[in-house]
Amino acid sequence: MINQSRAEQMAEKRRFWEQQIQQWKDSGLTQTEFCRLHNLKTHQLTYWKKRFHRTQGPVSLIELQLGSALQSHTCSNGCPLRLILDEQYRIDVDRGFDPDTLQQLVLTLRQL
Repeated sequence: MINQSRAEQMAEKRRFWEQQIQQWKDSGLTQTEFCRLHNLKTHQLTYWKKRFHRTQGPVSLIELQLGSALQSHTCSNGCPLRLILDEQYRIDVDRGFDPDTLQQLVLTLRQL
């Protein structure tokens, strides 16, 4: 077996996890399902995903314009707004929510 330098080992590990994360994103599976199927540890996928996210630079946001059909849609259960962050956090916002509380929650999550 050929001895690899520490830098070569890390580069190989990085390539492996970049590939796994891309396959997970393309799969449409949850992190847990993907890891179970590919015999990976969920916490390692989460670690590498966060590590790559830090090195990617700023995120861009775009404004979405809702069509009139979507705006007039009503549901019997109130159709909560659902926000899912990194498969770790899920926020359901129902009608009549307190904007100040939501703002505090978002600010707290940004600090994690």
